[in-house]
Amino acid sequence: MTLDDRDRAPHDSSAAGQVFRDLGVEPIINCTGVRTSYGGCNPTRSVLAAMEASGQGFVVLNELAEAVGRKLAALTGAEWGLVTAGSAAAVSQAVAACVAGNDPEKMLKLPLTGEKMVVVAADQRMAYEHAIRAVGCMVLPIALAADLDHLQTEKIAAICVVASDIPKSVLPDRVPWGGVAECGSPRSPAWAGSVSWRLPGS
Repeated sequence: MTLDDRDRAPHDSSAAGQVFRDLGVEPIINCTGVRTSYGGCNPTRSVLAAMEASGQGFVVLNELAEAVGRKLAALTGAEWGLVTAGSAAAVSQAVAACVAGNDPEKMLKLPLTGEKMVVVAADQRMAYEHAIRAVGCMVLPIALAADLDHLQTEKIAAICVVASDIPKSVLPDRVPWGGVAECGSPRSPAWAGSVSWRLPGS
């Protein structure tokens, strides 16, 4: 049986959810799609087979991350890819990247102690802002794009823009602010759109 055949084969249903019931947790019917708070998604058989196979050996994780990043970039057309444990982890990783970049010394100083801020639109507040604060950055909501002109660039780690809300937001996708570069982060597949990050240039 090939990996593709395993994908088409039905999952065994007799024990579905029983592992949760053994812990006293009743499984739910997921009508929302892929959502981290519901356990993500059900892996296909080829994914389960790959997980089992990879569990039989060891690898240098930095090398694996590099290889997976290249693979995800090729599959998606993005500049790079990163596997995270969910949406909150992805947001924290994106903020950390905007703060520390590839500088190991800056990485070792994380989390910060509030000296940097991430700007968000007041009409784009989201439940994952705690993941921004986990890196040690303050969350600064602004009501107008013009408010950016009154901020000190050196204190801004990034500007977070929720892509699905851009058409109705006060903060446009292309922020008219000098010296701003872009670094991207995928958003949870359970939500439409993505979260874009703007990083003040040095």
